[in-house]
Amino acid sequence: MILTAYAIQAARTMGELTIQPFTADNLGTISYKFSLGNYIVVLDQMQDSKRRSKGKLCKIPSTGMLLHPNTLYLASTYEKLGSTHFAQMIFGLKQTAALGIYLDISANLGHVGAVTHWTLELTVVQPVIIYPKLRIGQIVFWCVHGAYDRYQGSYNQQVLPVKSLLWLE
Repeated sequence: MILTAYAIQAARTMGELTIQPFTADNLGTISYKFSLGNYIVVLDQMQDSKRRSKGKLCKIPSTGMLLHPNTLYLASTYEKLGSTHFAQMIFGLKQTAALGIYLDISANLGHVGAVTHWTLELTVVQPVIIYPKLRIGQIVFWCVHGAYDRYQGSYNQQVLPVKSLLWLE
């Protein structure tokens, strides 16, 4: 079952989920709209899954940053988001999709216990200018069924975008 706005508010009050900073206007009927953080990694065109990812960390200027097709960008959420009691999923907003921005097509699941500034995988189908704190996506919270262990993985408790850690496996 997915949490409604009222259940999200109640879970925040009880400390079962984190949205920091929280803006009431970003709360939807079953989701919370989040914003783009201040930093982005522009990945090199060639990546090797058995080696550390290569890319350049850049601060997104307040005047905006132009994203280009055929490039993978890693950004982070402005908000720290997650839960020690609920699973989470992030999705792009219709407004950003209509600009040709694709957000986390294959890595949108947050395990119970993941509380972090999410790393966002961004691609664009045409040139698009983005800005820090651009409202870009939404997070939903799901009740879990059965016993579970809280997520303790490498992608938790991050602030900046995290490149692939597949090479460590």
